[in-house]
Amino acid sequence: MTVVNASGSMFQNASNFAIHGGTFIVVSNDEKEKIHKWLNAPDCTINFQAADDKRTKGTGQWILNHPEYIKWKQSPSMLWIQGKAGSGKTILFTTVIRDLKQIAPENIWYHYFDSRDNTDSKSTFRGYILSLLLQVGASRTGIHPSLKRLYDECNRQGLTASSPATQDLGMVLKEVLETTSGGYIVLDAMDECCETAKVLAWMQKNGDALVDEDIAKYLEEEVEECHFGGDLKAEVIDTLKEKAQGQLPAKNTEDLWITQSCAESFEKSA
Repeated sequence: MTVVNASGSMFQNASNFAIHGGTFIVVSNDEKEKIHKWLNAPDCTINFQAADDKRTKGTGQWILNHPEYIKWKQSPSMLWIQGKAGSGKTILFTTVIRDLKQIAPENIWYHYFDSRDNTDSKSTFRGYILSLLLQVGASRTGIHPSLKRLYDECNRQGLTASSPATQDLGMVLKEVLETTSGGYIVLDAMDECCETAKVLAWMQKNGDALVDEDIAKYLEEEVEECHFGGDLKAEVIDTLKEKAQGQLPAKNTEDLWITQSCAESFEKSA
């Protein structure tokens, strides 16, 4: 089981997360149904419900109290949970999802790599991309502009009878994720994925980029309070990003860390 926290430290002391700026486009039910049919994404809610029905209430609490899990929820990172076949990882998966839904009810996306699925799509890289894109790009009331744009382009070319290229879907998924306020991606049964290398490569490439972007946004907001001029502000942010190395500072060291970085930038500009 793999769980990816796109910007977990942004979620502390918050109870809900939404797409910035009302990004989703409201479409008719008919058009939304056409887009869903065009995507033809695998439905992993079936896997979740089946596993959740087998879960005994209160089980799996140990993972929620584990120091590594708690640490992971508080900072942008990847957590890999390994176990032997039949050790209950999929049931544990539902415990993690339910826990994360209490923190970010609208920003938790998951996928089950299922080699027993009769559609043969849940175990593929394409199925993984489609599954996440449907969850993050199509809300109950609307469609994300990037996904709508791809659909409209295919529609103009008369290509809506077939699904778009996997590369295009991957690019749209990245664009959609970049407009969210952060979230959690949870993956189950990586050993049942027939294209593991592609999935891991996509996660590493785009996960790092999304984390860096979240950190940049966060640091810019913090530095904005210092009222620096343009050039100095940019230099301070660059210094902070260099120090960050993919992680945000702990809350109790944040002010000292930013102050030190500002001082270093002042010295360079002196």
